Amino acid sequence: MEKMKKYLVLIGMFLSNPAFALGQIIPYEALQSTLFGSIQRVDNCGDWQDGKTQGHFRLILAYYAGQDMLFADVVALNEQWSALEVQQGFSFAEINNDHAAISLDNVTCSLHSDTAIKIEGEAVNGHNDASYYFSILVDRESQTYRYLDTHKS
Repeated sequence: MEKMKKYLVLIGMFLSNPAFALGQIIPYEALQSTLFGSIQRVDNCGDWQDGKTQGHFRLILAYYAGQDMLFADVVALNEQWSALEVQQGFSFAEINNDHAAISLDNVTCSLHSDTAIKIEGEAVNGHNDASYYFSILVDRESQTYRYLDTHKS
């Protein structure tokens, strides 16, 4: 019985500690350092304006750990209107796990509202070849995103 308790404690530690999980979620901040050279594509998804501040929504595709990674950000002109500065960055946990082996195809973005963009595309899981369509609604104002996927038939 005592041996069983030890195993249960070890299993509980394994399941509750994210360091033991397979892979890690790659954060947006990695684009500014580790992944900068891995950026493959940057698309302007639309413009926004909030009083005197104006900027763009951007979609960013990168390649890391043998798979595609997907990010979005909100940039704005600085006070001198001389450079763009990142206001918010988004990484998508559903896609950006460095162990997921996901390939992305036909990824597009468009302005959804004054404060949001919609990202759509196709993904294939390299572990089981499952393919699906996904859409992500990114909202600048609430600083959140909503992810939806639909498996292909």
